[in-house]
Amino acid sequence: MEREDKDPELWTVEDVKQWAESTFPFGIALAKAIVENDVDGRILFSHITEETLKSDLNIRSLGQRVQILERISELRRTGCMTYIYYFRADC
Repeated sequence: MEREDKDPELWTVEDVKQWAESTFPFGIALAKAIVENDVDGRILFSHITEETLKSDLNIRSLGQRVQILERISELRRTGCMTYIYYFRADC
């Protein structure tokens, strides 16, 4: 199943890595931190905060942390809604 066809909360570390690389201009550095910290979709949605971005993923730029959190929030809304529409009714 392709990443786009999955509920984002079920993404693997590789799926999250690919999302980061394709979403942010600084995605390569973020992707490296994602892999080093085993961030899968569940962790992306339930444990990534401004503090974890700064301390665990070493994202020093406030602007980059804000961008990441905004995109996670957007992904939570749109990814889940797309998944509900196409695949299941309880996201």
